[in-house]
Amino acid sequence: MALKYKAVAHKLPQQPERFYARACNRHKVSLDDLATLISRNSSASRADVFMVLTSLTDLVPSLLLQNNSVQLGELGTISLHFNSKGELSEQAVTWRSITRVRVRLRAGLLFKKKLDKISLKRVKK
Repeated sequence: MALKYKAVAHKLPQQPERFYARACNRHKVSLDDLATLISRNSSASRADVFMVLTSLTDLVPSLLLQNNSVQLGELGTISLHFNSKGELSEQAVTWRSITRVRVRLRAGLLFKKKLDKISLKRVKK
């Protein structure tokens, strides 16, 4: 199945309007849906899988806040990354220099290989 995208206009001040590809027609798969799908492919019940997934969603943020990266097998590694202002000296870099904290997933090798096989389809607005 092809990933669907559409062209979206975006205009920055004092620049001509440009169009960018944006993913569209995505559907959310809930934690409950995910537990049901996983239970179909294993001997674990949906309730057991849901319990483990819920524990994972509770545990990962705590681990990240303890300055850890969380390796999730072939799915990838979740870690926190900073955006910061550039300072003129090493001593000038403080917590005030950090402008944003982001959560990133660095995809695992097997996951990346599966994504290499995607096809794309443009949809009308």
